Amino acid sequence: MSSKKIHAERDPWGLKTDAQYEPFIDVFETNSVGERHRVRSRLTGRTHHYLSRGEVAYHYVAELAPRVLDIREQYPIIPVKETLKIAKALKVRHPYRGSEPFEVTIDLMLSVDDQNGGVLYVARSVKPSAELEKPDVQARLALECAACRSRGIPWKLVTESLANSEVRSRGRWLFKVFKDFPDYTCDEKVAAAFIDALSTRQLTEPLRAVIVGAGKACGLPYEEAVNLFKFLVCTRRVRVDLSASLALKDPHPALAENFW
Repeated sequence: MSSKKIHAERDPWGLKTDAQYEPFIDVFETNSVGERHRVRSRLTGRTHHYLSRGEVAYHYVAELAPRVLDIREQYPIIPVKETLKIAKALKVRHPYRGSEPFEVTIDLMLSVDDQNGGVLYVARSVKPSAELEKPDVQARLALECAACRSRGIPWKLVTESLANSEVRSRGRWLFKVFKDFPDYTCDEKVAAAFIDALSTRQLTEPLRAVIVGAGKACGLPYEEAVNLFKFLVCTRRVRVDLSASLALKDPHPALAENFW
């Protein structure tokens, strides 16, 4: 049985997966006055709903991670009676909407290939470090962590050290190829030749020179070479490090990891 099929059948809270999943919070239907972001995902085939720039940044990290099978944001831990019990045990306040307890949600629930034919579910909560001293934030994170671990799901807090504006900007730059060219694809022989040409470049050169050189080897004009580079990264054929500069004037040494 494939990892994808196992993923669909063994979701920890019985929710839908991939393109069929619907986030518990629709950011354009909520009355929140905070941030609201929508991101189209090539991996899942749907539009994702995020409530912070940090969540968007981490979405791109997950989108490019080679073992991630699915990304589900605003993921509810249900039933509420389960989290009410955990909150009582932790002696923390459970979220309420008016007089009714409200579902606790995880910022991102990731489904990851465990490399043994199965799926590992991992939870990620994204918060800026400046908020971590707030008692209500501490209580909420403690509740999320305990609820996930009660189901055997690893939970981790993500801060701006991994999910920041630079990471978000780099992700948007890469995936903009699908906004500019929604049906973009490439010839497999050209793609293979481009990747082979990348392997022969001096990867300490500026990224622009690396892309130009690989493009020339394939007979591609500069703009087409840049678009092909973005496509190959977004489809996980070429790996990059979103925590490092992708400015065309700078080297991107992480490219070397593709050719070890």
